[in-house]
Amino acid sequence: DILLDHRSFNQIWGEKAKPLLVQNQYGIKPRVKDGLASSSHEDHTLATLAEVGTPADYPVVTPNGETTLAAMIQETLSSFSLNQLEYEWSTLVFALYLQSAQDWMTTEGQLVNFDLIAERIMRQQPTKGVCYGNHRLHALVMLLRVDEQAPILTDQGREKIVLYLKNITALLVKTQTKEGYWDKNWDGRKFELSSEKLFTPRARRILATGHAMEWWALAPEEILPPQETLQKAGHWLVKSINAMPDSEIKNSYTFLSHAGRALALWRGKFPYQVDLSQQDK
Repeated sequence: DILLDHRSFNQIWGEKAKPLLVQNQYGIKPRVKDGLASSSHEDHTLATLAEVGTPADYPVVTPNGETTLAAMIQETLSSFSLNQLEYEWSTLVFALYLQSAQDWMTTEGQLVNFDLIAERIMRQQPTKGVCYGNHRLHALVMLLRVDEQAPILTDQGREKIVLYLKNITALLVKTQTKEGYWDKNWDGRKFELSSEKLFTPRARRILATGHAMEWWALAPEEILPPQETLQKAGHWLVKSINAMPDSEIKNSYTFLSHAGRALALWRGKFPYQVDLSQQDK
């Protein structure tokens, strides 16, 4: 309700806050990177709604009236560009809602399909992008999983993604530390410490390790690393998170949620199914 009903949003953020849902030339979309009461990334909100199974006909209430989630999906289709700054979450939206191999035309005159989007993702330097590139890898995994149920890729396109992710896995196996974690430079490049001012070393490593473990938890078996790699990373995550003071947990919550989800998925559960009442036993 907070995300899709302007009335509920106002109750939380107050009448003076800018509305989350705004009208642009293509339709309705959430504001992006415009303060705390906005979406963190392009199509982040819509992709999250897609991943939890929100139907396209779900009602949406904006400051200007009522519509449905389908209008927001259409806005994303129309405004999408292969050269936009972030496209990881747009990819999830398209894969989970379209579930079709059919090409579509953007308003820029670009003919787009899932093979082309995957090519765009794979030509980036591995660690470039949000959360050290891991969200692009997650998007590729989701393309493979959707393709298993409703073909959206060509055979050649799927083979390219599988080979690319196998190579990424091999790189991660090679660069895993003896303790079990990865860092910002998980691709093996020299780490320029002066360029990293946002996170503590432990927070950085939990971010990199938790995200990798998360997309591996969703990946086809042929892409997975040896069991030893997974066990070392999982044990390091649990040990490191348990050692974090409450203040650091609060500051690191966003990417700790990825580590928590990864650990839940490797136990064969969604996070909400994990019984936290037994955590101290």
